[in-house]
Amino acid sequence: MIHKFAMTAILLASAALLAGCDAVPGTDAWCEKLTNTAKSDWSAEDAKIYAEECVVKPAKDAVDDTIDDVTN
Repeated sequence: MIHKFAMTAILLASAALLAGCDAVPGTDAWCEKLTNTAKSDWSAEDAKIYAEECVVKPAKDAVDDTIDDVTN
């Protein structure tokens, strides 16, 4: 009985911890999450990271890929 209770408590605690994890800033999952979040809810840091990692970096990568395609 105690063993079953302990296992249930551990599973619930693990689920709560995992549910609280947010995506790492700058990752595709994080960019997608912010894209679907009202900009009024973003922090200044969120806006900075979003601009750098979700807009500028992908655009630069696309230009670099195009240049590689043209020169090769």
